[in-house]
Amino acid sequence: KNTKILWIDAHADIHIHSTSSSKNLHGMPLGILLGLDGINKPLIKPEQIIYLGIRDIDSAEEKFIQNLGITRFPMKKIIDSGIQDILKQIDKKIGKNPIHVSFDIDVMDNSLVPGTGTPVKIGLNLNELGDIEKWLKKKRDNMMTFDLVEINPLLDRNDRTLKLGARILNNIFL
Repeated sequence: KNTKILWIDAHADIHIHSTSSSKNLHGMPLGILLGLDGINKPLIKPEQIIYLGIRDIDSAEEKFIQNLGITRFPMKKIIDSGIQDILKQIDKKIGKNPIHVSFDIDVMDNSLVPGTGTPVKIGLNLNELGDIEKWLKKKRDNMMTFDLVEINPLLDRNDRTLKLGARILNNIFL
């Protein structure tokens, strides 16, 4: 119940079937976990979620996020305030609570990750990623689970995205 969910992603993934134009399930996990579909029982609460790096959201997702009061640090805020300030704010929100981290590689600037199916411009740069990696390494005792998603080797060029994914895992867990 105290677990915080740090959703590091270009997308909010809070759709439900009726609001999604693509009907892709990978755009619905938080909507389903929150029970927004009216079918599934809520398994998490909005106050558990912290978005980092979102920037490609549509009006339905925006409405959900605003109505539910979900904490978010979009790319514009990262650019304006700096990643260090944002990480301090997230640290205060998390406190000593356990964390689930979902890291979607498309949070990175599209120029850095050719091997993802949903690239988005104006994402995290390598310096910001380095700061996030260091911060997450310090939070490992709080981290219950971590997932790294949306790396597609079939779309990659010279294994750039795959190598970046390996870097993330190495810098946090080794």
